[in-house]
Amino acid sequence: MTGSCVLCIVCYLTAVFAPFPLLALLGCALCGFSVGIFWPGTFSAAARSIPNGGTAMFAFMALAGDLGCASGPTVVGFTADISGGKLGSGLLAAVLFPVIMLAGTAFTSLFGKKKKMEHKL
Repeated sequence: MTGSCVLCIVCYLTAVFAPFPLLALLGCALCGFSVGIFWPGTFSAAARSIPNGGTAMFAFMALAGDLGCASGPTVVGFTADISGGKLGSGLLAAVLFPVIMLAGTAFTSLFGKKKKMEHKL
């Protein structure tokens, strides 16, 4: 998931700063590919970390996913509107989402390693 976060950030930046429209379109396409692992990866990690989470856990994850799928385009649209209709500005604001995801994966990775070490002691 960390690699997907990094690829997503690179793709957004490519879509924003590419000197050629075709390269920007390629950045958008690869961005879609890069986020493809987020849902299965999140479900897999949650099921592994909280084996008794059950249906309620997945329902809350679905709710959070729906909120994310609504808020992302909203932030892009608002930012583009504020900047005079420049979609690049909106996409640049969208980089915030994979950056947050990257920070979250780093935090959980560090926390998980610490927790595993405590169990070994």
